[in-house]
Amino acid sequence: MKPNRKDPIAPVCPKTTSTIGTITAAAVAVDAPKHDDELRNLCENVTFIGWMGIIASTTLLLCTGLTMQWHHDVVRYLLLVLRRSTEMERSRGMLRRVVLTVSVSAYFLSAINVLMNMFLLTGVAKLNHKLMLPWLLFHAFIFGLFAHIALYITVSSLLMDLRIFVLLLASFSMIIMIFYKITYEVFNLCKTIRRNQLRNEQNLLNEESNKKSYLILQSEA
Repeated sequence: MKPNRKDPIAPVCPKTTSTIGTITAAAVAVDAPKHDDELRNLCENVTFIGWMGIIASTTLLLCTGLTMQWHHDVVRYLLLVLRRSTEMERSRGMLRRVVLTVSVSAYFLSAINVLMNMFLLTGVAKLNHKLMLPWLLFHAFIFGLFAHIALYITVSSLLMDLRIFVLLLASFSMIIMIFYKITYEVFNLCKTIRRNQLRNEQNLLNEESNKKSYLILQSEA
């Protein structure tokens, strides 16, 4: 039987466009749970890191504040401990300046660290990678400073005693590895949030492009 030429033929283009949109949406829906689980785990880890940083910095703030207030007693105690040589009595003023310098530096660094951890927790709560950048920059500075000091102390101890050198090398290596792990966790979360934002923006652009293509094809049909 010959087909009737007067029967309407269904348009093909809208079907193709909707099929492409359906495939894209299905692919995004399949990948979404995996990215959500990864993002949730990273957020939990970084939130724990932020709160531990605030607790540690607050404790250090209290200790350094008490040290600055009672620096005379601290210097007197250090002199009693190191009273083997008469030169320590003459260096009371220098020791006091060293104690005050270390205490003030630790106090301000702890205060800045509390602020940076607040930025970090806010960035995790709002999923905003830009709020995490101050934490990364500050801890990169601290990491570089600590690495230089640790290298200087370790090399200097090599001239004194080999056992002290090995002990310091093992201790500093462990601290640097822990610090690197913490920093990498925050950096990985920042990168994941940034990648998800770019993916969402690209999906919105694709949806807009599909809508425009669909409207154009509908008008041409």
